Amino acid sequence: HASAAASGGGRGSQAAAAAALESAPATTQRLGQFAAPADPRASARSLSNAKRVVYVSGDFDLLHAGHVEMLNRAAKHGDFLLVGVCSDETVCQRTGSPPVLTLLERAMALLSL
Repeated sequence: HASAAASGGGRGSQAAAAAALESAPATTQRLGQFAAPADPRASARSLSNAKRVVYVSGDFDLLHAGHVEMLNRAAKHGDFLLVGVCSDETVCQRTGSPPVLTLLERAMALLSL
């Protein structure tokens, strides 16, 4: 945790910071950790450096092989794939029932690919 390291905190404060991070609700920063390259030596792709951005959106409720295939095909059309995930409210309006998984759970499932 940056604040513990910056303040020179010892092992106890680092453990407390790690525990606080584990119990905190997911944030953009935490979601970004899932999007980091699996290989730490590889650089993360940057949207600003992309020559062709491909955007797809969907509900992605109960992620399945069809979703994965669609995302793989879409990714072949550019060098940066941007995926939009519909809000719980939008899913409910479109389908007439709430999604099985929350927006956070659906985003985490996509980031795990």
